[in-house]
Amino acid sequence: MIDKQVPKSSSSQPITIHDTLALALGLMPLGSQIFNSRTWQTLATWSLALSLGLALRNLFLVNRRLTGTALRPATVWAMVAVVCSIVAIVFADVEVPGRPRQAIFVHLAFLTMLASLVSVLGARKPGESAWALLCGVFLVIGLLPMLEGIGLAKRFDTLDRLRLESPWSYFLVLVIIAGAGNYLPTRYGFSALILGSGLGYHLSLLWKPDGRSEWRGDHWFVLPCSLAVSIAIGAILARRSRKYDPPMAFHRLWIPFRDAWGAAWALRVLERVNQTAARNGWPERLTWFGLVDVPEMQTESIGDGLRLESSSNPSEFEKGREAFANGVALAATLTVFLKRFGDPETIRNLGHHE
Repeated sequence: MIDKQVPKSSSSQPITIHDTLALALGLMPLGSQIFNSRTWQTLATWSLALSLGLALRNLFLVNRRLTGTALRPATVWAMVAVVCSIVAIVFADVEVPGRPRQAIFVHLAFLTMLASLVSVLGARKPGESAWALLCGVFLVIGLLPMLEGIGLAKRFDTLDRLRLESPWSYFLVLVIIAGAGNYLPTRYGFSALILGSGLGYHLSLLWKPDGRSEWRGDHWFVLPCSLAVSIAIGAILARRSRKYDPPMAFHRLWIPFRDAWGAAWALRVLERVNQTAARNGWPERLTWFGLVDVPEMQTESIGDGLRLESSSNPSEFEKGREAFANGVALAATLTVFLKRFGDPETIRNLGHHE
């Protein structure tokens, strides 16, 4: 990285008791599969509901911090998914085999969480509102198989109506891979892996449920559990120490954007920044981890045709190299590109948590 002798800057906040508590409570339902007692199941149910309530609080705080960016619709969809999960857990029809009412609300949480992940893929200005509307259309389309199942009452048993057949299942598998995979290379990769696993497991419950309808009623909690745990881990990871390589001003903007918008948009912006750098002959390139030097370049240009040649004008060359080492040119370029996603200052502040 550029100027390795310059110390790194770090940003960190202590992990709050809310995040630790949310994680512990979110893991409680896993114990109900080991200690199969009525008391433990009741405790696990309310623990998960409380963990989801803390997850909703975290999402509300994130939504407020994202004011002025194109990511806010994604957090709204995620909050709707958490609310559906809370309803599914608190008002579960535990005495009914297969828990069909709980299944419907968990499935709504599944679809709205997918809408949140899809919304991120279109989170830029202008157009974020239109994309959010398209996510609503996606939600309606996702409900069609369930409506078809209700219409097949004569063909399938009541507990089998919530089902997915091909090609719906294949389509939703691709959506899960694209949505969760978008965050795997970021600092929230572990959280995305847990969420993607929960979404995939829920999808497996819908695939040809014949003969296991009552059994899957005991597994609808997996998706709400994965939502609560993934959000709690995401909040903990967001508060971990974040170290910035020099030039710090550049990386304090690039790293938060990369982690918040994920690989799909980050790689696209990275490509645009590097195209600009190559076109202007700048001696740095942007990688996933930040700026790197291109030492083999001997001739650079800055701004309006000012060329720096190490052999002809060493003082001007070193002056320009110092400016580049501080990330001035590429930081300005990155700021211009990120204005399509929201206020650059707001994006920069995502690296500092309250």
